[in-house]
Amino acid sequence: MSLKTETAGTQVGKKFEAICKNLLCGGLAGMVSKSAVAPMDRVKILLQAHSRHHRAHGVFSGFKHVVRREGLLALYK
Repeated sequence: MSLKTETAGTQVGKKFEAICKNLLCGGLAGMVSKSAVAPMDRVKILLQAHSRHHRAHGVFSGFKHVVRREGLLALYK
């Protein structure tokens, strides 16, 4: 009887460990993807707003303009 209880407890522990690993991996993947896409979203929004400061810029020149004018961290606003 105690072998069945130990086996069931071990299985529950393994399932919990797998769930925790999946949550951690999913959280890290979300952080990395959001950090990679944020600068592109910032430039996209600036180009969509059609302000007079960004009217003549394309995507790459928009990146350069934002970094020169406001600094690298401005891409993460």
